[in-house]
Amino acid sequence: MEISEPMDYQPPSDRDLEEHLGRLFVRRAVVREASGQRAYVPSTANDEKDEEKVPQQYVLRNESLGNEIIITTHSSPFHIQQNTTVKLVKNLLTNFENGHAVYLEDVSRCTELGEYTLRATVLPFVRQLGLIDRLPGTRETYQLTPWARQLHRMWLADPDLLAEAVHLHLATRYLTSPEMRASWAYATAAGLLWDRAPLIFEPRGRERLAAEIRVAGAAQYGLGLDRVAFSHNSVRGVMNWLGALVPPVIVSPGRAVRIARRTSCPVPAVWWATSELARIGEAANPGRAPIAGEEYRLNLARILFLEPASAEPMLRVASAEAPLHMGEPILAYDPSSMEVRVARRLPIGTLPLDVQGVAPQ
Repeated sequence: MEISEPMDYQPPSDRDLEEHLGRLFVRRAVVREASGQRAYVPSTANDEKDEEKVPQQYVLRNESLGNEIIITTHSSPFHIQQNTTVKLVKNLLTNFENGHAVYLEDVSRCTELGEYTLRATVLPFVRQLGLIDRLPGTRETYQLTPWARQLHRMWLADPDLLAEAVHLHLATRYLTSPEMRASWAYATAAGLLWDRAPLIFEPRGRERLAAEIRVAGAAQYGLGLDRVAFSHNSVRGVMNWLGALVPPVIVSPGRAVRIARRTSCPVPAVWWATSELARIGEAANPGRAPIAGEEYRLNLARILFLEPASAEPMLRVASAEAPLHMGEPILAYDPSSMEVRVARRLPIGTLPLDVQGVAPQ
């Protein structure tokens, strides 16, 4: 489908927004206290800058899957940091993969960002991503996490996979870590763009999309609109990772970009996505292999930013290329029964031969 001129990116009505959110990968979650009463995680006044939160204990109940997860954790900002790009993450991974302590001035030197910007915005978000940890007893000394070092090994094997891994991490993390509001915001924004693709996305469209996420975030977490910090810069942060996917999602970069669903994606991305779907499905239906029906294929297509018709062919390819684990392929897809069997779940960012593979924390 060709678009000859920019589409008018009008925000949807409340009903339309509800329908869009209802079609996202796993439908809207409800946060409840252990007593069963409705409750929401409180927010502080400035979510983009506040890093540490008061621990909260709550239950994430997923109404579409019928499962609950009790979590005691910290809440986190909605903002997707716009200066955290693929280039910045590559610089961090390649300069500090030796496991040595990382000082703020070292990060400033390798990223070419000022210490204030790093301290106030970039490093808090990189910590949220699970790439660095602050060394105990220090204020501004860091080290790469095991997952970050794993991403470095993966990047050395295939540089194009770095953006896929971070994209999938952001698009799915909130499902099992509901305190990761940035993940929820990323998944919601990317899902709305996927719903509407192909489209021409103009600068004014970014403002409108940011407004939609603020409205949806306030409804999701029971906050006032002024407590949901998600701006046009947050949309730029989303576009950083969508724009780095290979094959591309953004096919004509510029002020007004054309966003289109892909017809294929890297095979490891399918292994990671099916592992995440299997992990979530196991919680709802223990011992049952997922069935790649229409809803499953749509979920897979959405998180991989694929055309819906491409989900099933990519399952076939990923199954055919799956290496063995203890005599079984790590992914087996049966087109006749439509069963999807995952013999070994690959954490996002792990390649099959990486025996040190760890999940992001």
